[in-house]
Amino acid sequence: MKNTALKVLLVMTIISSIFLCLLLGLLLKKGSGSGENVSKLKEFQDRYDERNTDTKTIAPKVYEDFSETESLEALYDTGRHTEVYERIEALKRDGSYTKDNPLVVYNPYGVNAHSAYVYFKTETPVCVTYRVSVQAENIPTFAAKCCTDGGYATEHEYLLIGLTAAQTNRISMVLEDAEGNASVRTFYVTAGERFGIGKEVLEVTKSVGESALSDGLFVHFGNVTGNKEAIQLYDNDGVLRSEFPLLEGSGKRLLFYRDNLYFNCSDTQIAALDAFGRARRVYTIEGYTIGKDYCLDEEKEKLLVLASKKPEEGKTPSVDDILLAVDLVSGEVTELVDMGVVLKEYKEICKTNEDGVLDWLGLNSVQLCNNTGVLLGAREPSAAFKIKDIYGIPMLEYTIGESLMFEGTGYEDTLLTKTDDFEAFVGANTFTCVKEELMPSGVYELYLYDNHVAGTDSRPELAYSEMAEDLGSSLKKGTVSYFCRYLVNETARTWELLETVPLDYSGYYGSAQVTEDGHLITVTAGRFAYSEFDAERNLIRKYTAAGPEHLGRVFKYDFEGVFFGNEETAEPVEEQTENK
Repeated sequence: MKNTALKVLLVMTIISSIFLCLLLGLLLKKGSGSGENVSKLKEFQDRYDERNTDTKTIAPKVYEDFSETESLEALYDTGRHTEVYERIEALKRDGSYTKDNPLVVYNPYGVNAHSAYVYFKTETPVCVTYRVSVQAENIPTFAAKCCTDGGYATEHEYLLIGLTAAQTNRISMVLEDAEGNASVRTFYVTAGERFGIGKEVLEVTKSVGESALSDGLFVHFGNVTGNKEAIQLYDNDGVLRSEFPLLEGSGKRLLFYRDNLYFNCSDTQIAALDAFGRARRVYTIEGYTIGKDYCLDEEKEKLLVLASKKPEEGKTPSVDDILLAVDLVSGEVTELVDMGVVLKEYKEICKTNEDGVLDWLGLNSVQLCNNTGVLLGAREPSAAFKIKDIYGIPMLEYTIGESLMFEGTGYEDTLLTKTDDFEAFVGANTFTCVKEELMPSGVYELYLYDNHVAGTDSRPELAYSEMAEDLGSSLKKGTVSYFCRYLVNETARTWELLETVPLDYSGYYGSAQVTEDGHLITVTAGRFAYSEFDAERNLIRKYTAAGPEHLGRVFKYDFEGVFFGNEETAEPVEEQTENK
């Protein structure tokens, strides 16, 4: 009888553990720190902590001096980063770090005031989730799953993000094995001041009947303040959770390749950071300034970078009209395309602005297109140009845009034909090519942010009112902007309007992004606001930031494999035994 009771108790314990693990998996949204799910996650974890006998508050030594630098210029110095790396490796070799005594380094490389590095080993393979909380009532708990190859491991090395700057942060790590046995270790880290000057918590407007937001962090680019510039990462609650300081200028986008994160850390440098914030390499672009966009050519292992050539003395500056290639292996920088050569006759009819600068093209987007060239999006002529043979002799293959813009220029025959009488975009940003798996050869989708703004310094004589209705006249003076999606058929030389979504107006700047689950992210630059819409284009949530000029772009990234683990449950790894 006694044995039977013990067996029943054992079965009930196992079932309870499995249920708790499944519930944790359902509640956890990687890196979301957001809304109802994280609230439920925190409530669940707190209850779990109370029931779990293996719960401890520990007090590991927190190293805080690793990120000290003599100057801003040294922030991304690879030599300094190597020294920090070697110091961490020495500590790992000399110490015996466990879940009760982990190695903890606050902001180890100095590029993320919202982070803490942790390292420790466990006797059995476990997966690790964590949550970060502070006493401030307006800052909810941030919860995430750590990034680990294979899911379960005995050696653990992570960069925990989501800390609140200038606050004492309570960090709780939940270590769970494949059988559902878990332990909780809690410790405290006091974070330093953040680098940027944007809002810590944004104003958030929720819609009625809200759909679920997509996973990930919203990343702000181009919030030019004239002070300390930074690429800033906000969660779904509108709380600042991470940032990357910039030496100058503004960020354009993030690129992910071979476990590294790429972004321009200045107007002439692109940094490659690993998952712990270490600058593995910094590419310097001499003789040019980085333009408004870049993309990755994985096959060639090159970054394709829009740029402006630094003007020769006594010559009129011509800006935003060059495409460069940066070799990720050698670091060599090559000028691939000078659009002033490709569109020579068009450039000749354009005028300089009041500063004496020839801003005739305004390239703001570069995309690999159909594996046969690149698509370059341009603000001034409200057009996209397909350029082929970029590594050989670049040639214009076709143009997507309004015919009135090109009358009498000699480029009328390069225009693709509209399949219907729809209004073309007038002033546009973030041109994005999408090639679906089942699409025929030569067919792809193109989407963009249509600023819907009239007038340019380069072509003031044009009658923009004949191109479209309700055009704006400046950054903030206008009625409506649009998200537009088109189907491009290179073989038939046509383009077709598939979708148009009216948006709050934003002249000159703005962005549009469609996430993997079909959600739409847009930014109203002049109003410092951005929104997420569901796949049916119903507004889910709107966020309002602040700044003296504008918020150029907002993209959302899930940071899976960088900061966070994926949602799938991995098989536990086998324990390794040393050879005697």
